[in-house]
Amino acid sequence: MKGRALPLALLLLIITRFVGIAWGYPFLLHPDERNMADAISRLTLEDGLNPHFFAYGQLPLYLVWIGYALKSLSLYPVIDSWQAALGLRILSATASVVSGWIVYKLLVRESRSETVALTGLLFWIATPVFIQFAHFGTTESLLALLLLCALWFRKRML
Repeated sequence: MKGRALPLALLLLIITRFVGIAWGYPFLLHPDERNMADAISRLTLEDGLNPHFFAYGQLPLYLVWIGYALKSLSLYPVIDSWQAALGLRILSATASVVSGWIVYKLLVRESRSETVALTGLLFWIATPVFIQFAHFGTTESLLALLLLCALWFRKRML
């Protein structure tokens, strides 16, 4: 069972982050998500990809816009607010999954115990706030990922 614990935990992590990601359709109930989605839907090359919205930083906005541009094979993707919000939610959920993996790797390195690392990963998986962050197209999951990446790279340098 020990060899299957990590794959099962990762599967549980993916399920808790991606199942129900389109909840609330067609309404955008989180004001931050709505503001970011509206900014993405206004991005155009003619306007220099200027979102005219700078409250949360532009990285998630441009990542979603680039994703839709690649998906549509066009430099002029037409993105409505709901599509933008869904792209933001996918970005948040993906960042949360990668964050869970980094939490696991950090705990393995620090504790030198697979059991401790799996327990920490299970806490990450089951913590409601991280599940909630993954289901909103906001910056919290991405910020957590960037913080954990900084910690991971710092530990690798020492």
